[in-house]
Amino acid sequence: NPTGASSTLTVADTKVIQDVEVLVNITHTYDGDLDVILIGPDATQVILSNNYGSGGDNFTNTWFDDEAATLISAGAAPFTGSFRPDAALTAFDGKTANGVWTLKVVDSVGVDTGSITGWSLRLLFPAESCAPGEVAANGGLVWTSGSKTALQWPAESVSTSYRVYRGQGASSLPNLLTGSNDSC
Repeated sequence: NPTGASSTLTVADTKVIQDVEVLVNITHTYDGDLDVILIGPDATQVILSNNYGSGGDNFTNTWFDDEAATLISAGAAPFTGSFRPDAALTAFDGKTANGVWTLKVVDSVGVDTGSITGWSLRLLFPAESCAPGEVAANGGLVWTSGSKTALQWPAESVSTSYRVYRGQGASSLPNLLTGSNDSC
């Protein structure tokens, strides 16, 4: 009887998703038994990894990214780095981000044990231009004209277009993405 673990995080953002990436840290003594699945708020499921890693242990700082050069099936435990998932994360593109996201890990054999030690979700949204007179959140400070003694926000800017949502155990994860800014 397969056993598993899951972890959830809630996203309040109501923007439309342009791209999704997932960072996972999982301890397990036989990766070849594991199915790693991301479930969106609307119950869409994407299989990130389906029984890869043979007798190797763990997923350590493993990025699942549709644009990665290496397929997860071509990787080796502990899968440190960026990998293209088994199923495309584009299944979430065009959907709204808000709601409960779940990372589910199932041991298809049920002999070994493990745990989700941390995970993060990176959601990319289309850039938004600010209306005249508005300033993008963290659009970038610049020196005031003719002065190196004061900084100011630019009058108009395009905002950074992604947010990072950190799930269970995320405080111990590397801060690979420092931005978490939004629109005006």
